[in-house]
Amino acid sequence: MAHHSHSLWKKAHLFCDIVERQASEMPYVAPVLYSHQIFSQLAPSLTNRGHTPPGLPAEARVDAVMEMMAADALVYLPQDILTKVDRASMAYSLEVRAPFLDREVVEFVFSLPRLWHRRGYQGKRMLRETFSDDLVPSPIWKRRKQGFAVPLHQWFRGILGEQLSELISTHSDIPIARPLVLSMLDAHRAGHCDHGYRLWGIYIYLLWRRYSLWLRS
Repeated sequence: MAHHSHSLWKKAHLFCDIVERQASEMPYVAPVLYSHQIFSQLAPSLTNRGHTPPGLPAEARVDAVMEMMAADALVYLPQDILTKVDRASMAYSLEVRAPFLDREVVEFVFSLPRLWHRRGYQGKRMLRETFSDDLVPSPIWKRRKQGFAVPLHQWFRGILGEQLSELISTHSDIPIARPLVLSMLDAHRAGHCDHGYRLWGIYIYLLWRRYSLWLRS
């Protein structure tokens, strides 16, 4: 939500952040929270440990735009958007279907030239041209995208920031560099950077650690 605005300053910050993490993500098919350099400073004892992130199939890595579309189809949709829709709908006993994700439809669309998908900076070209008459009212198909994000950037400038400071100061044996976390929190609170998702990961880890130790005792 911090970057879904018309602010060029916010978009510039987001662009620089993506550039910093790009080497850590390729050929991974989804964003990572930290670049290799930052993570090695944050948790040096955990560097080069853990699972190996998956990469795109070689046949999908032929065009930058098509590669991003494949990443959305292989990772972002099943691990994020569709998961949220499924959980929210099942909570109310609803069956949700996504006809555009029919296998044959997806295979056909990916076989089409890239120019059929986008026009300049505008996506969903085929859908927009198909429904740009009286089938769907103009305010609907011209509306800006609305995400599912929660305002973590605001929360860590308030109560969550205070809780994170308390958590990081009370845990004595953690593989995380406290000065770096506090520096990130200070920069976030001052509005210099948006570290919301990075701080959230650390916050949840520390919260889990506190309760797991409590259960053991």
